[in-house]
This record gives sequence, structure tokens and C-alpha cells, in this order.
Amino acid sequence: MHNHELDKGLEGHLVAGRLKPHEKEFLDEMTRNAVAPKNILSTLKERDPNNKTSAKQVYNARHRYKAKLRASMTEMQHLCKKLDENNYFFKYRTDVEDGAEHLQDIFFADPKDLALMNAIPAVFPDTAALVCRFHIEKNLSTKARELVKVRDGEKIKASEVRDNVCLAFRNVLESSTEDEYAGNVLEFRKLCERWPKFLRYIEETILDTDKERVANAWVDKYMHMGNHTTNRAKSSHGVLKGYLTDGLGDLLKD
Repeated sequence: MHNHELDKGLEGHLVAGRLKPHEKEFLDEMTRNAVAPKNILSTLKERDPNNKTSAKQVYNARHRYKAKLRASMTEMQHLCKKLDENNYFFKYRTDVEDGAEHLQDIFFADPKDLALMNAIPAVFPDTAALVCRFHIEKNLSTKARELVKVRDGEKIKASEVRDNVCLAFRNVLESSTEDEYAGNVLEFRKLCERWPKFLRYIEETILDTDKERVANAWVDKYMHMGNHTTNRAKSSHGVLKGYLTDGLGDLLKD
């Protein structure tokens, strides 16, 4: 016995909301292309105004599809497989305990880091997510051209001033200890005190927020294979410079 009228709508009904074969193919394709579940659902509704699929059913279908792709692999094995398939630079270390091999740590570089890094605290809460130094320095150079100016009549050129600012900031990033970092930051702030907007921007976006993810004093505590940037040319150039003592020598050492 019901004490209310029968619901005329079928929203949320498992059978009515079941995906049709062509809708399932569409969902699988959209999932492969990293389309958000809400966008998949809205597209299904646009294609078929009578579609009764719920958001939960879309999430469940995505989960089943991903589990099918993973097959018998663990999530970490699947991650390594995808990193290899998509030509990421990655390294990992394992240890053996109780006769089984366990992943100890993993390092990989990704050029589209913002969205990935936003997800890392939830997916890998104990992971050290490092910031690409190449993009940090490129952003600083752009802001310096915009905000670091010299007065008319000054002997030094604006380009030379900006070069000095960039060099001082590089010294900050390459500080090998926290004490050295503190000293280089003081020098950088003193150099930039003429341009408070520029200094405030660098402090709010890097020095006060990301220093532990970009400065050597912290990032060198982790295995990063000498890579401070996701730009492969810059990474290789940085490693090469470490082998050369000056700009006039060759690659042969005594």
C-alpha cells in the first residue's frame, strides 16, 4: 500500500537509467579523453532528452571501464604502464619484504603540472610534488619586463637590471642549504626593494608558497635524477653544465 501518488518520473531508477550500448561506447570514449563526468552526463541528456541516467550511474560506469583497462594490474602497475606508454620520464625504486617486492618511491615529470599537482595530495598524500623551475624562471622574466623599470637618465640599462634580478633569483633557487637560502633571499629582496609590486608578486607566488617545492635546499632531499624542470632540453643542459668547469673546455676530463 502507498500513501502517496506514484511518481510519474523515472529519474534515479536503475533500470530506466541504464546506459544503452551506444551510450556506453560514448562514455568510454569520453573517459579515455579525460572528459569530466558532469560534462558526459550533460551531453547524454542533450543527445537524448528522455535519458534517465543519473550522475551516480555515470561514475559507476567510468569506474567499471577503468577497472577493465587495468585488468589484473594494481593501480601502481597501471600508472607505470601509462607513464611508459606516453613517454614520460620516470624512475622508481623498490624494496623486498617478506618475499614480495614493494614500491618505495616513484619520480616522474609532467609539463602540464597544475591540474596534476592539485590531485596529488588526494591520490599520493605522502608524495613530494616539485615545481618546474623552467616555468618559474620564465614567469619571473615576464613579470620583470612588466614591472622592473629604470628612471630616465640612469646609466644602467633596464635589460641589465632585469638580468641582475634574474641572476639573484637563480641564486635563491640554487641555494644548497636553508641558511644559504635565507641569505640569498635577503639579497634578492634588497635588490628588488625599488619595485615593491614585483617583489610582492614573487613573494606571494613563489617564496612564501612554493619554496619547498622549487629551491635546492628542499628539493634535493628527494630523488629527482638531477631534473629541476619538465623541459627536457633545460634539464639536459643543466646536467651538462655540471660536468663543465668553464665555457672553453671540452667533455674530456683528466
